[in-house]
Amino acid sequence: MLVPIEWLKEYVSIKVPVPALAERLTLAGLEVEAIHAGEDGPILDLYVTPNRGDCLSIVGVAREVAVLTGSELRLSAVTPPSLGSDAPTLRVDLDEPRLCPRYVARLIRGVTPGPSPEWMQRRLIAAGLRPISNLVDVTNYVMLELGHPLHVFDAQLLREGRIVVRRARPDEKILTIDGTEVDLTPETLVIADAERPVAIAGVMGGAETAVSEATRDVLLEAAAFDPVAIRRTAKLTGILTESSRRFERVVDPNGVERASARAAQLLAKLAGGMVSETVVDCYPHPVPPAAVRFRPDRCRALLGAEISDASQERYLVRLGLAVERLDASEWQVSVPTFRPDLSIEADLIEEVGRLHGYMHLPDTLPQGAAGPGRISELGRLASRARQQLMGDGLHEGASHTLLSGEWLEKTRLTRSPIWLSDTGVPITLRNPISEEFATLRPSLLPGLLQAALYNCRRGTEDVWLFESGWAHALGGEHGAPDDRFLVSGLMLGSRWSETWNPPADTVADFFACKGVLEQLAGVLGLPALTFERASIPAFHPGRAARALACGRPVAVLGELHPEVAAAIDLPRGVYLFELDGQACLELAIEEHRYRPPSRFPAVERALAVVASRGVPAAALEEALRECLGDWARRVRLFDAYSGKGIPEGYISLAYQLEIGAEDRTLTEAEADERLEAVRNVLRERFRATFRG
Repeated sequence: MLVPIEWLKEYVSIKVPVPALAERLTLAGLEVEAIHAGEDGPILDLYVTPNRGDCLSIVGVAREVAVLTGSELRLSAVTPPSLGSDAPTLRVDLDEPRLCPRYVARLIRGVTPGPSPEWMQRRLIAAGLRPISNLVDVTNYVMLELGHPLHVFDAQLLREGRIVVRRARPDEKILTIDGTEVDLTPETLVIADAERPVAIAGVMGGAETAVSEATRDVLLEAAAFDPVAIRRTAKLTGILTESSRRFERVVDPNGVERASARAAQLLAKLAGGMVSETVVDCYPHPVPPAAVRFRPDRCRALLGAEISDASQERYLVRLGLAVERLDASEWQVSVPTFRPDLSIEADLIEEVGRLHGYMHLPDTLPQGAAGPGRISELGRLASRARQQLMGDGLHEGASHTLLSGEWLEKTRLTRSPIWLSDTGVPITLRNPISEEFATLRPSLLPGLLQAALYNCRRGTEDVWLFESGWAHALGGEHGAPDDRFLVSGLMLGSRWSETWNPPADTVADFFACKGVLEQLAGVLGLPALTFERASIPAFHPGRAARALACGRPVAVLGELHPEVAAAIDLPRGVYLFELDGQACLELAIEEHRYRPPSRFPAVERALAVVASRGVPAAALEEALRECLGDWARRVRLFDAYSGKGIPEGYISLAYQLEIGAEDRTLTEAEADERLEAVRNVLRERFRATFRG
C-alpha cells in the first residue's frame, strides 16, 4: 500500500525523519519495502500482512505511527449536512445477514458530476489510484482514508428504489463497470434492485446503475461482508479489486457508518449534493468488542523478558485496548472491532513484544536436558526392510500421502487389504487443495501403482519398487482414525533388467513375490509364515494369498487383477505385497538361539504325497515337521505334478526330507519307522496316498 507522508500528517504528527519512521514501522512488523519521491513529499510503500487489514488505510497506518512514536492520533467528528424530512423512504432487504452483517444506505440528491478538486486528485494519484470523477473519487478517497470500500449507484436507475442483498439466482448475469459480462452462481453474493443484480457484493459494481455525467441522485452504499465469501467470489469471477482486497482481510462493521457519513460529507461539499436525513442501517447482530484474558506472568514467560506490569498495560492502552485488572495475576482486555487479529492471549503477548521491541528481548539458550537421539522401533524396522528389499533388487519409492478418490476406486484399493473388517473407510478432507489430493491413502499400494504407471508410460518395462510409511483409515474404535505403518512392494518384469541375459527366475511372478515377502519376514524377526487363499478385490482371483504368523494375518500378496490393470493402463503381470509393520513388532522373536550343526550324518528320504488340491501345501509341510519332531533337519518341496496317474482334483507333491538325531547316527530302520508314522498321520489327517 502506498502511503503519502503529506496525507499521513493530517492525522498524526511525525517528529522523526521519514527513513527513521520507516525503520520503526518495519521493526514493528509493518514492513516498508521502499520510499518513493512524490510531488508532495515522500511516499511509503508498505507490505501489509493478511491479518492486518486495519492497516490498509491512512488512518490505520496513522494509528500505528502514533503508537510507535508516542504521538496523538487526530480523528475529527464527521457530521454530514442533511436535506430534511422530505427525502423519499429507502428500502433495503438484507436476505443474507451472515454474508453481509451490516449494510448502510444513504441518498444524496442534486449532485453535479464533474472532476474532483486538485488536492484530492493529487492524493489519489500518490496512493496509486486514477481520478475518474468527483462521485467516484470520493468513494476511493474514503476507502484509502478509512479502509472501508464504498460504492455509489445512480439512484434513478435502481428499479423501485430498492436494494436487496442476496445470493445470485441460477443463470443470472451482470455487466460490470469495466465492461466484463460475468456469469453468476448461487455462491455469489450480489447487490440487487427489485429485478436484477446491480453489483457483485464487495468486488465491483454493475454498468447498468453506474454513475455518469447525467446522474443527479446517488445512493451511497457502505457495508461489511464476510471475508471468505468475498475471497471465493473474487476467485470465481477472476476480478480482484482494491475493494475485494480489503473485504478479504475483514472490514470493521462498527466503522461502516462513519465511512458512509464521511463520504456523504465530501459528496455534499464537492458535488453540491444534499444528504437525506434518512439513513437505512441494517445491522441485525451488532458485533461487540472482544474480551480476552491476559496474564502478565504468562507474557513474561513467553517473551523471556522481564517487562513490568505497568509497561505491559501501557503498551496495550496505546493500542486502543481497554484493560481491566481482575486481580494481581489476571486482566481482562477489551479489543476494539477494528483489530480482529487480536482474539487470544498469545495475540496480545505478541503485541506487547512488538511494541517493547524484539531487539530488546534477551538472547537465551533453550533450557532442558538434551539426551542422545534414538531411533524408534518402527524406524529400525523400516531401515532393516529397506536394506533387505534393496538387496533383493527393489528400488525405494516415495508417493503422496494424499490421493484422489477416483484413483482409489479404479484400483479397488479404497481399503487396504491389511484392514480385514469393513470399517477401514478412507478419510476424505473437507476442504482439499484439489480433487487430486482429497483422500488420505488407506494403503501404500495405490501410490506404487501410480509410480509404476508413470515409469511404464516412459518406456520402462521392468519396475520393482517398495515403500514404507503410514496409511490411514477410519477403522479404529467407535469409528476413530486408525493409522498403520506398512511396508509394501510392487514387481513387474525382471529385477535385473540391466543384464543382457537375465536369469529366468528373476522375472516377477507369484512365487518370486512370495519369496521376497518370506525373506523380508525373516529379516524382521517374524516366525515362519503360513499362507492361505484370500479374496481381495484388487487382486487376481486365485492368485492372492494372506500370510499369517502365529495364526495372525500380517501380510497380503498377489497379482493385480487384470481388470484393474486394464482400467489404469498397466500391463498384466503386476505383483504386489503389503506387510503390517506394527504386527511385525508385536510378533517378532526378540531372541534367536544358535543351533550348531549336528556332528552326525542325516538320512535322506523322498516322499511323494498325493492329496486333494484343496489341501494347502503349507499344511502338509507343517504336518511333516510335526511328525518328524526334533529329527526334522530339512523339509523341502521340490516337485508338484498332476496328470497321468493322478486322479482328477488331486496333485502329487514331492518332498525331500533330511532326518537326523542330535546325539547319534540313525539307522535305516529307525528312519523308515519314523517315515511310516508320518504316512499314517497324513493318511488320517488328509486322506493322502503315496507314490513310489
